[in-house]
Amino acid sequence: MYNPQRQYAVLVIDINLFNTFVDSFGHDEGNVLLKYFAALLKQLFQEYGVVLRQRDDIFIALLANRSREEVNHLTQQVLTLLDCYRCNKTELRLNIGWYYSDNLDVTRANELDFAVMRANQALSQVKEFLGCGAIQYTHSDESVTSLRPQFYDDYHLISQ
Repeated sequence: MYNPQRQYAVLVIDINLFNTFVDSFGHDEGNVLLKYFAALLKQLFQEYGVVLRQRDDIFIALLANRSREEVNHLTQQVLTLLDCYRCNKTELRLNIGWYYSDNLDVTRANELDFAVMRANQALSQVKEFLGCGAIQYTHSDESVTSLRPQFYDDYHLISQ
């Protein structure tokens, strides 16, 4: 049963170097890519939550009733969604920042805003330190483990 007050995650997803892709191949090809990617996200998350397009190449997935491990697994699946998409042999990669809570009440706008803000902060870390991949924002009192060297702050790195 869907309960947005239990086990909630927000993923903020963008296509790495999307503007460079559009500059190289044009807006029409950029639109084709966005529609293709949106369809893949919708298919992947249809039974777990909703996917929204925030702007340009940024999408937000809102997931409820999933454990942290399930969200981690889904995040790793998202990282591979564009592996088969090729345009003139251009390889596309993704950036994901995500936030997870066991007790977030997203029916309250301020708590949903908080989760989106934290996921965006994690996305900024991905872009700054990795170039592509995924990072989970976590509270500093939670344990932090990593498959790559960890950053000593409030972020959890998920390998790509």
